[in-house]
Amino acid sequence: MLLWNDPSSAVVARFAIAGDFLPASGLKPVGAQTWSEMARPLVDAFGELDFALVNLESPVNVGSLPPRTKPSLGDTFNAPQEALDYLRALQCKVVSLANNHTYDYDWSGVATTEGALKAAGIVPLGISQNLEEPPSVHVLNLGDNARIGIWCSALGLRECATKKSAGLEPATIERGKAALSLLKSQAATCCVAFLHAGAEGTNRPDPGAVKLMDSLAHEGFDLIAACHSHRTSGFADVARFEHSQGGVLRAHGRRARDHAKDLIHARPTDPGEALARVHRHDVAVLEQLRIEEQADRHVGDLVRR
Repeated sequence: MLLWNDPSSAVVARFAIAGDFLPASGLKPVGAQTWSEMARPLVDAFGELDFALVNLESPVNVGSLPPRTKPSLGDTFNAPQEALDYLRALQCKVVSLANNHTYDYDWSGVATTEGALKAAGIVPLGISQNLEEPPSVHVLNLGDNARIGIWCSALGLRECATKKSAGLEPATIERGKAALSLLKSQAATCCVAFLHAGAEGTNRPDPGAVKLMDSLAHEGFDLIAACHSHRTSGFADVARFEHSQGGVLRAHGRRARDHAKDLIHARPTDPGEALARVHRHDVAVLEQLRIEEQADRHVGDLVRR
């Protein structure tokens, strides 16, 4: 699926934005297979990319930590340290922890997850000490002409940080503006907002989430991606806007077969300018890899723009 193509512009960076990575609930390599070997069906698709950005939907390396008691009937997940080798095989250099499962084992689980990611050479984003502190952002230097800035956040979750307590980075226009300012101060040439938003299982993006993403785009973010519904959620074309939602690897009962994409927005400026800018960064969006419960079939499709 080719969204834009401008042969006259030069490609200075290629990266992928994927949805959920959830290596839990019995999903694991078969027999002597390793996690990195399990990723082989997608390696070719990711091979030419500079990096991938993924939503890590499971705590990692929690050991014997007790799970947090939840007020709802939501599931609790955990994954082994070795599961991160799957992401490493796909050039994943940054993950978002701004989702509804990061606190499945409370703060201790967040700490083990961040430690596991750092040991694997993957940057964790999406956690805030409190709202008095600036948002956590990261800029990847991809050469002389490309510096990709990333801000990760979650919309409307009870685990979001407040003025006095730590938690998930909240997806608000105020925090988005602050994050964008930080990214620009660090000379980011392409600014990406990666959100956890939308109602799970729905086929259309939540109107409130769309309004926020439109506002973030107008403020100056070049790309806005979101995941959570695990279903295809429509398309909108407003000066090169496109959106849908989804995940990269899941093992979660019936949702292991759900098919979806990621939500992408390009900043609405002059259409010709937007066309050149988006192609310049050659943003690659990974369509969800559908995983059967036996984890023995992989179906993936790379969508590049």
